[in-house]
Amino acid sequence: AKDFAKNAETLKNKLNDLKKRTTEYKSKHPGAKVISTESVAEYLLRDLGLEDVTPAEYVKQSESEAGVSVAVLEKTLRLINADTVLVLNGQTEDAVSKKLVAQAQKTGARIVKVYETFPEGVNDYLTFMGQAIDALEK
Repeated sequence: AKDFAKNAETLKNKLNDLKKRTTEYKSKHPGAKVISTESVAEYLLRDLGLEDVTPAEYVKQSESEAGVSVAVLEKTLRLINADTVLVLNGQTEDAVSKKLVAQAQKTGARIVKVYETFPEGVNDYLTFMGQAIDALEK
């Protein structure tokens, strides 16, 4: 029981460290905007205080079998500029995400990859979330 209590306290402290990082990030980057190709990092982006300006139509259509329409893709591409961060699922890539990446590269927008599951070499939640915050901080 003592070991479990000690481990729980250690985990709680490390989670509080992550929360502190999100609070610090939010204060350093007020009003920062992101375009997110999927909802993979939705809660983290919200905790960091980032404004997700991805058109609602993009989110809805990207989750359908038909995919994103040309009109909605064009609308989304116009939102990507040097003042936005493009957040991609690092475990998937398709023609639409390639166009978004190309636009980000063209306009100087930052590109950040997040993951649905632990990427290779990561085997715990704290590292997983810490790396996502690291990527956004860079």
